[in-house]
Amino acid sequence: TGGDDDVVVVEGDAAEADILAIGARIIASRCGKVAPERAYTAGLLENIGHLVLDRFMDSALQAIRAVSLSGTETIDAEKKVLGMHHAEIGARLTTRWSLPEVLVDVIRHHHHPELAAADDRALAATSHLAEILTQEVLAEQGEPAALIYEVNEAACQLTGLSREDLSELTGVLGQEMARAKDFVQG
Repeated sequence: TGGDDDVVVVEGDAAEADILAIGARIIASRCGKVAPERAYTAGLLENIGHLVLDRFMDSALQAIRAVSLSGTETIDAEKKVLGMHHAEIGARLTTRWSLPEVLVDVIRHHHHPELAAADDRALAATSHLAEILTQEVLAEQGEPAALIYEVNEAACQLTGLSREDLSELTGVLGQEMARAKDFVQG
């Protein structure tokens, strides 16, 4: 195994996690604050709480969408409906799995990286901004994310990236995804 014939096309949550992970690696490579492969791993796992919502809480997910459509920021809509947001659900799950505390902290605080432990803030900020890039790339491909989150300015400060940098990196991520699609489709 390991050859080109082993390429697997993933869809849905798994595909979004992969795009997010690639985005995190791109951001980490650009800003130089965290190791790119560490950022990739955090990107794969940061929205594990979404999987719980998608798989086991469909009616809650519909209620969250309805509340966010009324003008409430998505993260606040999750807290209003569930009493906690997807990041907390993911952090609790990964704690149960005994994953390293740095990953639990990044998952828990990826929407508010300034609340992460000092050593974890840049990684949490990278993960958050990768989610923003992923939302943009999916929207450009006509597949908007199920839940849309706002840019946390602290994440920009922690990574040293501007909104203009994010726009440029969205293009880089889009190109990377197009290359991957071309590769898979042969």
